[in-house]
This record gives sequence, structure tokens and C-alpha cells, in this order.
Amino acid sequence: MYPVLSPQLTDLAPDRQSSAAPLRPLAPADPTLTLIASVLREGLMRDGRTFDPILKPADGSAGWHTRTHQCLDPEAVAAEVMDPAEFIGLRHRHRTRLVAIDLDNHRGEQNWRPDAPRLIALQAAVVAAGAVPVLVRTPNGMHLWLALPEAVPKVRAHWQLRVLLQRAEVDSVEVELFPSLASGSTIADAKARPASNGIRLPGQAGSSLWVGDRWADDPILIWQELEAALELAEVCPEWQELQEAAATLERQHKRSCRRFPSRPRSSRRPGGDDPIEWTGTGESNRHLGVLANRGYRDGHRDPEALAAYIEAAALAAPGFDRWASTDTKRQLASKAWGWAKSCIARPPMARCRPRSNDPNHNTRHHATVVAKVAAAAARFGRRLGDKAMGWSERKASEAIGITRQTFRKLKPLWRVRLLAACYASRSVLGTHPSPKGGDHLAVVSLESINPSPPVTADPARCPSDHHCRPPSTADPTPMPTLAATVVSIRRQLEREELARWLGAAA
Repeated sequence: MYPVLSPQLTDLAPDRQSSAAPLRPLAPADPTLTLIASVLREGLMRDGRTFDPILKPADGSAGWHTRTHQCLDPEAVAAEVMDPAEFIGLRHRHRTRLVAIDLDNHRGEQNWRPDAPRLIALQAAVVAAGAVPVLVRTPNGMHLWLALPEAVPKVRAHWQLRVLLQRAEVDSVEVELFPSLASGSTIADAKARPASNGIRLPGQAGSSLWVGDRWADDPILIWQELEAALELAEVCPEWQELQEAAATLERQHKRSCRRFPSRPRSSRRPGGDDPIEWTGTGESNRHLGVLANRGYRDGHRDPEALAAYIEAAALAAPGFDRWASTDTKRQLASKAWGWAKSCIARPPMARCRPRSNDPNHNTRHHATVVAKVAAAAARFGRRLGDKAMGWSERKASEAIGITRQTFRKLKPLWRVRLLAACYASRSVLGTHPSPKGGDHLAVVSLESINPSPPVTADPARCPSDHHCRPPSTADPTPMPTLAATVVSIRRQLEREELARWLGAAA
């Protein structure tokens, strides 16, 4: 008889809730996380992922740093936004609907206020173009977020922001645009495309929403406002006109770059005599490097002295107090020390390289190496034959007496000369087909050829009008044939028979 199974299923996990017991309701998803993730997916993460986020501890113990080799989805980014221990920022993907203008206040001055006339004009230009602005306060100023009617490439979005700044008569040097790609690239591959700078996401500690007459500190209101802005933005003729204006401005910028090319990198002098001046954001690293080179040339060859020079020169440079970031100002001493050690480890090149006393040195050296390779190929070809063709690059270069890198450049010459030397050493005077067939060539030396004696005509038997003469010893020796033995015998018989016919005719 077959065993009777119990009607009750066996519970494989006793600690788990039994299927016979009533199911416990699942914990509802956090509505705030759902809201943030939906805004990020629609505005910044159109493909559902992001790379290289920027993070910063909330306690101010360190500055912004990039978390590389990590891919986050909208839900993971939303969880980071709600984490009070650190701040997070994202880089724009290839296509986006949320862009931002960074309005920073420098040196403790209120350069930007919600009621500033130029900010009001900028918001009016945004609304007139079909986008929806959202003003968010940050610890160092404000971020003006723009919800675009449709997703556009980040390069085109950058130039749209440039057009809006021109219409509002706002100098682009005073603000920072996100996406920050100035000279655009249409490459669709994210790995090969230049990356935009990361921007701090709203709705974190220190963020507030401008509601018309005051700042609202509830971070949820910021994400609700961005969600509503994405829904309100619609495609209109004014939006199409903004896209055309952005495309025109981008073409003009590319033409100007082609018309006035920058100085070649090889001809630039690192750390020239031009005065160091901060004129915008993102210039601190380049200026500190130039100051390090200048200090090294001025005689500061000790790390402490060079670091002190870099720090003092940076603080005294025009525009540093206004445009240098807070992290740069706080970490100026450590940055100067790092540049000093790097400069001393790899000193800068001299400004002017002295002229060579031997301008034809490279040409003469190249000719010498070529002759050396050709002579070695002839020598080893006569000595070893085809065996030298199987040498590796290391063995051939060592036998010739040159480096392997130089041998790679002259490898075709080595092979050609080696083949010529191999086949020139063989005494090949002629070839004849194989008696057994086939398409190979049989080499026959001159000593193995026994030509039959030539047939000479008898002067007595020649007619009077026939110019016959005996062969002269001065005439060149007839060229030997390379026929096989059987063929030579047959031709000898034919010649004898022909001579008999000639004698009978005479």
C-alpha cells in the first residue's frame, strides 16, 4: 500500500510564521522614501541608476568626496537623503528634467536674496520659457531648481541655462550651473562621456523652501514642490524657442573655439608670469599647482618653506576669499603641503630648453641603428639561415645590440634583410620541373649539366648564296639548358635525324 500523506504541509522553517495562521499585514512603505525616489527617477535618474555620487559628513569633519565604482538606484539614494549623518549629491545623467543654478553667498555677504531684482528676473525668464522654478536655501546660499517640460541631453540643458541667464542679464561668472558641462559632448556612452560636477540634493539638513514670503523648513515640502513642478511643466512654443536658442548658442561657442584655438599644451609654460587670480569656482586646484611651481623656481626647495609660500600666496591672491570653496579655505594648509611634496618630488621643467649643439643627432642615430640592423640580418642570415626567422624579439634585439622597443620599429627591415641573406647564400643557377610532377622547383648546379655538343653546318654543303661560317671561338658559350636526362637524349636523337635529312637534301 502507498503511504498516506498528511493533509497539513510540513513547515520547513519552524521559526517562520505558519501558513495556517492568519497572515500579518506587511509594513507599509515609507511615503517619504517613495516620494523622493519618484522625483529622482523622473528628474535626475531617468534610467533608474546613478554613478559616482558625492558624499560629505554632516558634522563637517571632512569635505565632499566621490564614491567611485558604485551604482545606486533611486530607492538607495532616497535612503541616503534621509540619513542625517551625511549629505549626498548626484551627477546628471545623459538626459535630465531637473537642472539647477547655484547662487552662493561669499565673504558673509548676502549677494543673493529671494527678493533680489535679478533673481526675480531670472525666475520670470524661466517661467516664460515653459519651465517651473523651485527656490531652495542651502547653507552657503540658494539653489534655483528648474523642472523642464521634457527630458533633454545634459549638454543642451546646460546651454538652456546659459540662455536664461542672458535673458535675465545675469553674469554666468557669478553663478554655477548644473549640469556643469560647458563644452558639450554628444557621446551617448556614459563611460566615454565627460562627467558633470555633482550637486547637493535638496531636502537635507540646512535646506528650506521659499514659499513666497518666508522659508519653510520642512524638507518634505521641497520634494512635494519638485514633484508638482515636474507635473506642471508642459511643452509649449516658448519651450521650443528656448531649445533653438540654446542650440544656436552652442554652435556659436564651438565656432569661436575653432576660430581661436587655445595654445598647444606642449608650448605652454607651467607657472608663467601671469598674476594668479580667482575668477570663478573650480579654480583652486589649478592655481595652487601654479603657485607651487613658482615657489620652487624662486628657491623654496624645502617642503615646509614651499608649503608656507603656497598658502601665503593663495591668501593674498585676488578673488580667493570670494571664489574659493569653504573646503578649500579650511584645508588650505594640507592642500599646500600636498602640492609642495608633489612639486619637490617631480620638479617643474625649465622655462626655456637650451638649443642642441648637434641638431642632426636624431637623424644620424637613426641611420646608424638602421645600418646596424641590416648588417646583423646579413650576418645571421648567412650563418644560421632560416633559424634566425624564429627568434623572439628579446633574442633578436640582444643579438643585434639594440633595445626591444627600437627593434619593434625596425622589425620589418630585419625580416626583409634576413630573407635576402638566407636566399642569397644559395647558388641557384636555374630550375627545372620535377620529373615526378608537382609545383616545386629543383635546384641544379652548373657542374651537373652536361650539354650535348652543338651541331655545326658544313661549309661545303651550304649553297653559294647561303652565308655559312664555322663557329668562332670568340662567340660566347651557349647558355646551358636545364632539361632532364631523358629530355636531353631525346633532343640529341632529334638533332642527329635532322642532320641526316639536311645531308640528303644537299
